[in-house]
Amino acid sequence: MTKSSNADPVLLNIAEAAVLLRVRPTALYRWIKAGAIPHLRLSKNKIRFEKNALLVWINSKSVQPALTERDPEGDE
Repeated sequence: MTKSSNADPVLLNIAEAAVLLRVRPTALYRWIKAGAIPHLRLSKNKIRFEKNALLVWINSKSVQPALTERDPEGDE
């Protein structure tokens, strides 16, 4: 058995990507239709997702808490 090189992307199908992202497959189909999620369309009915691309995409959606200025007298 040979190991795949690090250059070989890990491709996920709809069900696997849904599990990774913890969403329903219908959400993925909506995002695909809207062009909101990175994906590969191999044929009319065959869609795959690069695992690393999904991880980068989901991390780009992270929202950092806003920094608020505190009252110097301690009142918030």
